[in-house]
Amino acid sequence: MPRSSLAVTYQCYAKSSQYRDSTRSYIHVQVRLTFLPLVIKAKPSEVLANTEATVSCVVTGLTRKLEAVTWKDARTSDTITSGIDNFVIDVGTYHAESNSQTTVLTIPGVKNTRGGNEYQCYIQSDEHKTSKTGEFQAMENVKLWDFLIEPVEM
Repeated sequence: MPRSSLAVTYQCYAKSSQYRDSTRSYIHVQVRLTFLPLVIKAKPSEVLANTEATVSCVVTGLTRKLEAVTWKDARTSDTITSGIDNFVIDVGTYHAESNSQTTVLTIPGVKNTRGGNEYQCYIQSDEHKTSKTGEFQAMENVKLWDFLIEPVEM
């Protein structure tokens, strides 16, 4: 994962509230900051029609677990709920060594019909929130391609 570093010098001072005539004491501290850009990468899938399939989103640039993961059907914008219509959502586990979390959507075979489907992976990461909105949410489209095997006359 690409990282960028920046050396920054901070200046702190302290002044005694007990001794009003005391002068400020200054301390200079140099800190190296490492920035982890947030990246969401779709992992599409190609499977035989009418069979169970999985698609996933790999989220990198994290220093802790995502606050929320939501999957939607891109065609209808309907939110998918784990356990309903045999969909299964695994929100994933945060991995500190790679600063990442992978979320997986399992699609039942009856929803995997010829023509392919597209799903949307929404993530919420409070560590990437902005001061304007107070939250951070991002979305990535994930494709599921399916195919049929048809007999050929000989």
